[in-house]
Amino acid sequence: MKGYQNRGGVVFLKRKSFLLCLVFTMTILFSAFAETGLTVNYDKTSEVLTIGGGAVYAPGSSVSLLVLSPGKGLGDVKNDGQANDDKTVWFAQQKSADRFGGISFSVSMKDAPKGIYTIYVASDDGSDTFTTTYSMVPGTFEAEFLNQINAVSKSEDMETLLTGEDAKIFLKEPGYPSPSDKTAVYDYMVKNRPYTSFAEINATYGEAYLAALFAQTKTADEVAAFVEAYGVSGIGLDRNPQMYTLYSQGKLKTQINANAAGFKADSLEALRGKIYDETILTTVEKTDNWSSLTSVINGADTYLKDVDYTRYRKYADKINKQIGGKQYETIAMLQTAINTVDVSSGTGGSGNGGNSGNSSTGSSTPVVKPGTIVVPPSEQLPGGGTEQEIILFQDQASIPAYAKAYLPSLKMNNIITGDTEGNFNPDNNLTRAELAKVLVCALNPETEAENMDFSDVKADDWFYPYVSKAIAAGYFKGMDESYFGANEPISRQDMAVVMERICQMRGVEVPPAEPLSYLDGDAIADYASAAVETMGKLELMIGSDSWFGPRDNLTRAQAVKIIGKLLYELS
Repeated sequence: MKGYQNRGGVVFLKRKSFLLCLVFTMTILFSAFAETGLTVNYDKTSEVLTIGGGAVYAPGSSVSLLVLSPGKGLGDVKNDGQANDDKTVWFAQQKSADRFGGISFSVSMKDAPKGIYTIYVASDDGSDTFTTTYSMVPGTFEAEFLNQINAVSKSEDMETLLTGEDAKIFLKEPGYPSPSDKTAVYDYMVKNRPYTSFAEINATYGEAYLAALFAQTKTADEVAAFVEAYGVSGIGLDRNPQMYTLYSQGKLKTQINANAAGFKADSLEALRGKIYDETILTTVEKTDNWSSLTSVINGADTYLKDVDYTRYRKYADKINKQIGGKQYETIAMLQTAINTVDVSSGTGGSGNGGNSGNSSTGSSTPVVKPGTIVVPPSEQLPGGGTEQEIILFQDQASIPAYAKAYLPSLKMNNIITGDTEGNFNPDNNLTRAELAKVLVCALNPETEAENMDFSDVKADDWFYPYVSKAIAAGYFKGMDESYFGANEPISRQDMAVVMERICQMRGVEVPPAEPLSYLDGDAIADYASAAVETMGKLELMIGSDSWFGPRDNLTRAQAVKIIGKLLYELS
């Protein structure tokens, strides 16, 4: 091609080569040569593309610019130097570097079709060659494509758009490892609509990659590695310096990371919040030092915005004794507890953060204060209404009325909680470990078992402290000497036995009523017969339609009613 040299497969412009043609209003998305000092800038008003930089070349040296049309490469350039009918070469120019080694090319971009253009800048002797790409699209294209993006509601449709040819013009691949779950990326993109610009889409696309990568973490070490790589520059953990300090310098960092692993975030703000939340909640649950707990709560005042700090700082020791060692599902629940726990006495009401009490086995003080379980035996909803006005769980509509009546009081006192998605799951079975937690949170036994030899209860299990206290309190025993059955569902007749035992411990009087008769009475085990009869007389467990269902698994909804009525009687 006349006016060009082909050296080792790289084409350089010779002196006096010139070609100029380009058309349409364009937007530049890629605008820099990496680590070269050369930049690509576009002025929308003048519609002029400027390529250049200072102190790049030898002063006075000849420098050539070659711009190839979208989809074209050097292999498409002919060696005769003539303009191509298919317009492979959109622009070519040669200039001399100034006395400081700087160079500047100006290209009119009126009426240029959309696409990814390849740009070469080289010294005439081939010693300094730079390559980059830039993407340009008409303004109407951006508006039309944004409308398409904002209209989709399914991740598969978002994937189709963002992997199509048009998206390649503007969508920049994030500089992070590709997550194995690409569906999570497109789900994220759907959830964060609408978008107002391609720049916003690119920024969110990078966030989506980070969120998907974090969702793949399974261990504390993987979270630690993620935070090391992306904690500041990626998800901005340092946006709240106080919280970042508490997280990075805390003694429970490994546990915090383990609790946060696998979190599926729909925004980077939510991901940061998860790590901040776990920093505080884990410290509250696992701390064995009141002064360290005070330091954490005081140090989180920019995050715990709903805490009454005047009250907390005045009664920190008393409040710590009631919240320390207790598991809270959300920061909101913790803040409510800090603001409302009883500070009139020096005794703790919800655990002691690992400092064991000296009470005798079975001694306990209900975590709920007298009168806070407000639902009477007739099971009126709070205020006498028939509809629960406060939405406590996402699946509220599926919770039976008999359980829904007690939920506000039990949730307020952190006795009953939902899952991480905000659902209560009323029909799910209650396991023996979960029952241990409910009973410990409700009755607050102060002793712990000195030794437990159950093969399925390990010291690092989340339920270990609850099983330990429930066993020490005498609420129930293992299924045998070596197996507690932590993950086994508890049957209704076994629940009756547990409830009868607690009622006897607490001195609940059994009314002299006639025992209820059940159509499946013969199916009740001998060891549970008296307990089922007692539960019927106390109206804690009465079955349905003359059936008790002794061997049926206890559901979460049934447990709410039973525990709620028990606490009503005790208060």
